[in-house]
Amino acid sequence: MTFGYILLIFLTIGRGCSGSPTGMDAVDTSSPHLAVVELQGVISNDDVANAYDVNEALRDAFANSNSKAVALDINSPGGSPVQSDEIWQTMMDLRKEYPDKKLYAVIGDIGASGAYYIASAADEIYVNPSSLVGSIGVIMPS
Repeated sequence: MTFGYILLIFLTIGRGCSGSPTGMDAVDTSSPHLAVVELQGVISNDDVANAYDVNEALRDAFANSNSKAVALDINSPGGSPVQSDEIWQTMMDLRKEYPDKKLYAVIGDIGASGAYYIASAADEIYVNPSSLVGSIGVIMPS
């Protein structure tokens, strides 16, 4: 699949979401669909992209029997390593719990640092050729 194909899926069947930072409110989930969870902005306990909200949205998306797959829509420069790791671990746990439900990471403008780490927990990662991807930094004690 190409990035354009995944984007087309978002636009046609996956993006009935509005208003929620995680993209999980006001959605009709009574028929087969691609569940889309948004990870937007700096990953931090105090920001919209925090582990509690993203993990709750991921769990809801996987638990819905009508969701045929889950896509994590990422546009983030990264942020807290702890928050990023909590999301990563939840994604790994959900993939084990729901082995027949694919998890895709789709990176828009940026998926750097902790956001790229989170994306690595998906079954597949899709990016635009112009997306900024990578740049996982490490701080080591001296």
